[in-house]
Amino acid sequence: MPTSISRTALTAAVGLVLLSGCSLPEPPKEKPAKPLLFKDHRGETVAKAEAGLDKAGVWNVDTHDAGPGDESPRDDWKVCFQTPKPGTRIKSVNDFKADYAAVPPDMPCPKKDGQPPAWPTMPNLKGMKYSKAVAKLEKLGIDDDPLTGPAPGLDAISSTADKGDWIVCTQDPEAGTKTDGYTFTSLQIAPNEPCPTEEPAPPAGSGDIDVPDLDVPDIDRPRICKRKWWC
Repeated sequence: MPTSISRTALTAAVGLVLLSGCSLPEPPKEKPAKPLLFKDHRGETVAKAEAGLDKAGVWNVDTHDAGPGDESPRDDWKVCFQTPKPGTRIKSVNDFKADYAAVPPDMPCPKKDGQPPAWPTMPNLKGMKYSKAVAKLEKLGIDDDPLTGPAPGLDAISSTADKGDWIVCTQDPEAGTKTDGYTFTSLQIAPNEPCPTEEPAPPAGSGDIDVPDLDVPDIDRPRICKRKWWC
């Protein structure tokens, strides 16, 4: 007698076969949250550094003078040092405390927190193009507008002259001189190399004039002077 299989049993058997050969896809794994790190704010203004922490939710921030003084840093001061060090993990924004040591914007950072500013020494600018020499002085924070004149033997520099490619012949202070933040520099330049080495000879007739002894009238006596050289 033939065995009859119900439609329901057949459907269930087919389903088991299909399930045995296929597996359901696993749900996507959630990526772990990126750790919050204390970024490197050195070189930024105090205002920008504090704004970065405020954006991260950190509110406990102190600032102090990076030099030997005790002046309270302003928003435009430059951050030299930060505590803790850059890259430190911020485990809790409520418990994290940051401290910035800063100096005025036109002052170099000291080598260590609390020391005097590390003012640069005067570089050697001789033989350098004038435009590059000025850019170097400005970058070092020594002087952004050096007094400029013609090298010995040259006429005065026209105010409309393009001096960018002129050559620095002499400089003051000399290379290696320690600057202090109040250093004024002067450069003598020439349009091409080599630089003149001698002072120009004075034009004829421009030296001292020997004046012969003259019988000068007695000027103690009252007299009316009219077109006389001694009046």
